[in-house]
Amino acid sequence: MEPPMATDMNFWEEQALKHRHTPHRPDPQTFDTLIYPGLYSPTGLDILTLLTSIHARPNPQIALGSVDLACAIVVCDLRMPDTPIVYATPPFYAMTGYTAREVLGGNCRFLQAPPGGLSGGGPATVGRGNREVVRQMRRAVERNAEVQVEVVNYKKSGEGFVNFVTIIPVRFGSEAFNYSVGFMCELEG
Repeated sequence: MEPPMATDMNFWEEQALKHRHTPHRPDPQTFDTLIYPGLYSPTGLDILTLLTSIHARPNPQIALGSVDLACAIVVCDLRMPDTPIVYATPPFYAMTGYTAREVLGGNCRFLQAPPGGLSGGGPATVGRGNREVVRQMRRAVERNAEVQVEVVNYKKSGEGFVNFVTIIPVRFGSEAFNYSVGFMCELEG
């Protein structure tokens, strides 16, 4: 039985309605979930779905614009004590000079001071203004609120830089907020 055709449909819309979808199942000889679990996600965190949930979040307070694979991103687990970083993108490591071993499991606070007390050369906005921005970020994370700030951070080399940070809380497979995702960009100047 053919589906009813509306008179204002074009040829391609009519063809789409006539098409009978048959689910495709992978050939069992080429796809084995027991052998290749997490093949594309060694961390076990489905980043594409996480980013999609951010894009589709209800009532966004901050417009992110386009996000691509060149973006420095960290994902922090709100359910764990001290909100540790559980995922970071390669551009984050490139921007900060830190490695995954040095970053994962720690809190983002390590960026707020030069490592080992080095005197970081960089923006002169370190001080009271930076402390207020850090408090603003902390309050936003505690309240599961979106926030966007410019904060002075430090690279592993001790060099200071202005980091444009957007933090978005995420409900990911849960009714409660369980992740906080930070999008970061080093500002020139």
